[in-house]
Amino acid sequence: MTTTTTTTELLDRVAHAEVTHRGRILEGIAFGLEHVVEVSDRARGLILEEFARGCATQCLADREIYPLGVLHPWSIGQGTVPAMPIGSVRFHVAATAIEFSAKVSRVTAGDEALELILDGALGPDVSINCVALATSLRTSPRGQVVRRERVRLRELSLIPPGLGGREEAKILVHRQTAEQLATPLRNAVLDRLRQLQS
Repeated sequence: MTTTTTTTELLDRVAHAEVTHRGRILEGIAFGLEHVVEVSDRARGLILEEFARGCATQCLADREIYPLGVLHPWSIGQGTVPAMPIGSVRFHVAATAIEFSAKVSRVTAGDEALELILDGALGPDVSINCVALATSLRTSPRGQVVRRERVRLRELSLIPPGLGGREEAKILVHRQTAEQLATPLRNAVLDRLRQLQS
């Protein structure tokens, strides 16, 4: 028997998050556990999906650090264009969700992503990229649910607001590292553009 996480429990955490919009550390919820959400599946269209408690236990034991990207890798023609990593992510299991702590690297793409977050063009939505290794089906009052029993996580991507299929998958904290408190973020190109606008 599974215990279902209510939408209210997860979204209450999102509603009470204080995103300060500064710094290189992003923390939040990657996806809820035992939480049914309608998502778009490439092969099936819209489906009801949930992640089982313990679905990522093995992959989290095998690997500690994952890439942080902007948007997911996408297909063009017969090939795939990989997401450009902008940092690293660590996942951990909480009572109702798989949570993340990500560090945006000091690279041009990372600086640009942080600026897009500040401007509201990226985040607070995030999206997990994973491969389902074991899946089952169950019936719920909402219809048939695709239950992800075991998954292999690939990466976490920042996405524009409103594009995420999982309402609970959000950045909840955006903070500075101790190093940043001593050395403010500088981006020469963006600084020059600001000077020209003044």
